[in-house]
Amino acid sequence: FVVGLAVAPGTAFANLRLGLVHRTLAMAAKDEASSAAEMARCRVLIDRALQLQPKFSLARLWKAYLALDADKPDDAIAECQEIIRNDPRFYKAYATMGQAYFAKDDRAAAQSAYQRALAIRPDLAPAMYGLANIFGTERKYEIALRYARRATDTDPGYMGAWQMHGTLALELAKESGADSEELGALIEEAIECYSKALDLDPRSADNFMERSKLYRLVGKLRQAGADARNATLFGANDPYAWNVLGEYLLAAGFHGEAVDAFAKTVE
Repeated sequence: FVVGLAVAPGTAFANLRLGLVHRTLAMAAKDEASSAAEMARCRVLIDRALQLQPKFSLARLWKAYLALDADKPDDAIAECQEIIRNDPRFYKAYATMGQAYFAKDDRAAAQSAYQRALAIRPDLAPAMYGLANIFGTERKYEIALRYARRATDTDPGYMGAWQMHGTLALELAKESGADSEELGALIEEAIECYSKALDLDPRSADNFMERSKLYRLVGKLRQAGADARNATLFGANDPYAWNVLGEYLLAAGFHGEAVDAFAKTVE
């Protein structure tokens, strides 16, 4: 990209792509000062891309993403609105605006934005995820779970959607009652969701923790123990991982080892 800019310094796309390289470097930086410096370079290059091509929707969308990362949802909304003025069918702008409105706790506006995105692009998994999140926070778990299922069916490589799907299946299971035939099926569905998430990232301590708790809930202690130990392997400094291991050991009757695991949680 640096060579590309040297050859054609007036290319908006090259400026954007180099800016995103600096964003990647910022995320990988080992200290806050280095990260801040890389992000500053990123913003300068994206702004330069927009100076060269003011209606460059992709560059403006990245400005919206950066505003969300900086916890500035109003700025993100403003960028998305500018995109839509130039390109009313740019579905990613509506989905991003939904995310920004949700960050402002304006669920009605967020829902409207996500639905507009789906009207243009019916297979847009992030918009389905967003609607699942909205209905889930409103405890409308059946509707939320339907959207989460659509998201994972549409994009099986979307880890966040699998995690949302698993969470909502469990929440609906809790509401179904202990004697309900639906209970076991929903818990198994939640287990399968975290298994799918682990297929995407076999080193995810969070997914091992969640699946361990589900296995323990249905009395599959051997599987719960294996997942709990993997959670502490990949999340050695995560107190929640050690707590999940302690809960498994307690359920399995290993009281002394449970005390040690809970001590690690406190430590």
